[in-house]
Amino acid sequence: MTSKTTNVDSLESILLLKDGSFLKLFPGIDNVAGFMASAADGYESQGQKYPIFRELEIKNIGEYISLVEQNHPRAKVIYIDVKRILRF
Repeated sequence: MTSKTTNVDSLESILLLKDGSFLKLFPGIDNVAGFMASAADGYESQGQKYPIFRELEIKNIGEYISLVEQNHPRAKVIYIDVKRILRF
């Protein structure tokens, strides 16, 4: 994936997080994404890849949001689990 494609994916993901209908389908996804992005940054600062990103074979939170939008089964389970843990 080129950086241009990654930038487009990230922009689309940001727009999804502002889309009321998407937020109604996935309430709390903005909070889940923020938590996961922070966790990923922590791993990256230690030179490691965030385990969830490694499992899903993605590079960033934008790609994760895209998977949720596409109803990727594992991405949706992770969303539900993180949301439950964080109590959103």
